[in-house]
Amino acid sequence: MKARVPDQFFLYALNFTLESMIQSVIYWSFDVYNNPESDSNGLFGERSIIINNHKVIVPIVQTWLLDLIYDLIIHNRYGVKIITNKECLYLIGLHNDYLNYKSRSNRKNKKDVLFEIVGFGGEQNRFQANYYLEEYSRETYILEDISKRINYSKTQFDFEKEFNDEMNLSSLEFSRILFSLFAFYNKNVTKLNIDSNSWFSKLHINPKDIHKVITRYSIDIKDIRKDENNRQIFYLKPFIHLGNAYYPTNPFILEELFANSKYWVIRDRYFRMKSSFFVNTFGKMFECYVEEILQNCLSACEYEKIQEVNNAKRADWKLTLGKYTMLIEQKSSHPVLRIKQNETDTEAIKNYMKKCWGEAVDQLVATEQAFNLNHAIKVVLIYDTYFRSEAFDLLFTLRTDVVNDGYYWLIDISECETLMYVYKTDKKLFNTIIDEKINSVSKLLKSGQNFKFIYSKHNISSGTYLKSFGIMKKADDALNIV
Repeated sequence: MKARVPDQFFLYALNFTLESMIQSVIYWSFDVYNNPESDSNGLFGERSIIINNHKVIVPIVQTWLLDLIYDLIIHNRYGVKIITNKECLYLIGLHNDYLNYKSRSNRKNKKDVLFEIVGFGGEQNRFQANYYLEEYSRETYILEDISKRINYSKTQFDFEKEFNDEMNLSSLEFSRILFSLFAFYNKNVTKLNIDSNSWFSKLHINPKDIHKVITRYSIDIKDIRKDENNRQIFYLKPFIHLGNAYYPTNPFILEELFANSKYWVIRDRYFRMKSSFFVNTFGKMFECYVEEILQNCLSACEYEKIQEVNNAKRADWKLTLGKYTMLIEQKSSHPVLRIKQNETDTEAIKNYMKKCWGEAVDQLVATEQAFNLNHAIKVVLIYDTYFRSEAFDLLFTLRTDVVNDGYYWLIDISECETLMYVYKTDKKLFNTIIDEKINSVSKLLKSGQNFKFIYSKHNISSGTYLKSFGIMKKADDALNIV
């Protein structure tokens, strides 16, 4: 009897040790990262192998490699042979077939296909965009600089003290260690035991601090198998502890850890305290950061902070930018991990859209009515950069009580920074961009609604705001160790 697709992958994996398979998959993830296909930014690559005297092209996709590592670990049946990198390419090809089979088999509701695509595409786009230095700089600036301007309730928030209390390291030392780990594995992809007496000693990093950080973000095989986050545990614990080695699951996950972990160190600290203080405080910081963007790029008469009247919910900002009126409601909340993966939790993503984006839409509608505006541009400004703006269309399939007039936009903070900076430096180009955005949204163009797509058409580079106002120096400070 011919083996079915799922069996072909698992039967082949039975020949090899788990450690050698993990190590070889990681080898290919770094190989594609450093030698990508054109325009893929390290997300995707193709490698060839000879099977029965025929050349076979194996697609390698970084997000699928994460699935492969997880599937190998939970399979829990292995052989004694050490897999070669060429044999691993064949294993990757079989796993690609397995994922395709699994995807078709698990699709139960055709109505959820678009929500599945949002989750699948979001993770792929997150890797391919690869703005980790910008994200690191922005988040560090908000935590270190903006936080000093916040007086929340009667409690003062001292980020650096909080971080030291949690990690017994300064936040800069912590970031330098994380980046040095990324650089180490990128240079020594097959040498996965940390030799603290050679490479790291040249960077003058205390070996105890390296192990403190890497053990915080590592997990054993047995704990992966029982963790309820399933494959997404790799975002929380990017290093697999196996034997005497720490294996990095993926280069993009290490970048993600470097970019966003300081926020999560403090957030997890307060989560253990069962306190929402930091989440609420960060929302205030985000609001303050956006206000600074407006101050830097607009004149005082072009923006106003909208005040609540009789406790009625209103949007945060009203902008008058030439012929355009723009209402902005900010949201700093992060979607849960089970949304951010190839096999997204469609119910979770629906609930997130209705709660976070739906609440923002209600505030924007109420504000537009209060100001007696007609077709104002109504912006939900999100801190998290996971979602593409096209995903916003799906909210209106869930909220049929709201009429989409074509002027509701989902914009992430990176897009907002660039848009405001373009307005400051070239108002004619700003008008062109806004007109293109209005046109693309009204026609529901799936390829062109995203601001980053429009920016690329006009050769507007990412991070122009951060570079112009010196915020990108935060990344320079962290990277000057290597």
